[in-house]
Order: sequence, then structure tokens, then C-alpha cells
Amino acid sequence: MELQRRGHCQSGSELPVHRRCYQIDIADRIIITENLKVASIAALKPLFPGFNEIVFFTNQISTQTRGVDLVASYKEQISPKSRLTASLALTINKTLISNVKATPAALQQDTKNAVILIDTVCG
Repeated sequence: MELQRRGHCQSGSELPVHRRCYQIDIADRIIITENLKVASIAALKPLFPGFNEIVFFTNQISTQTRGVDLVASYKEQISPKSRLTASLALTINKTLISNVKATPAALQQDTKNAVILIDTVCG
């Protein structure tokens, strides 16, 4: 779901500024897991013989991104055949993890230490 607010500020006839605020919520976002050591996870040993580490895609997290885009444009007719057009854009946003799913029980089964799929994004 994306919520947007748009605005237009006229700060002079040649310098329009456009603003767009947004919020994007992604449930079950697909990310790449941490490096998983096959020898340390009982459920992976029979599936990946001969492999030391694997990674895979998972939908373990949900995220929320909020931000604002600003665009200013300047147009100037320099001569009858020449025109100057310049634009400046700025984007500011922040993404937060709003939910983390537990490691699937089948992956954790018969493994002593907790299997961490997304350690880097949770810190």
C-alpha cells in the first residue's frame, strides 16, 4: 500500500517546485538470507551435500518506507533559438523493518544453535 501526498509550490514564475511525500508498506518483502553454514544446520545437510555455505531468498520481513521527493525546475529563454532548462532533485527516505517472521521450524529442527536468517538487517 502506498500513501502519497503531492504538492506544488510556486516560488517564482520560472522556478516551480514539486513535492511528493510517500509511505510504502511491503508485507513479506523478499530478501537474501545470511550465509548459512550447511554443516551447522541439520535440515540442510542432506539437501546440499558437498556445500559449505548457502544463501537463498526469503520473505522473512515486512518493511515501511517513508520519504519525500523535491524537484525544482528552471527554464529560461536565452534567445529566440536557445532555451536553458535545469532541474534539481532531492530524495530523502527511511526504511524500517516493521515485522520479522520466526525461522521456520523445519529449518531449526535438530539444530542446537538458533538459525539466524537475517542478522544484518536486524541490528
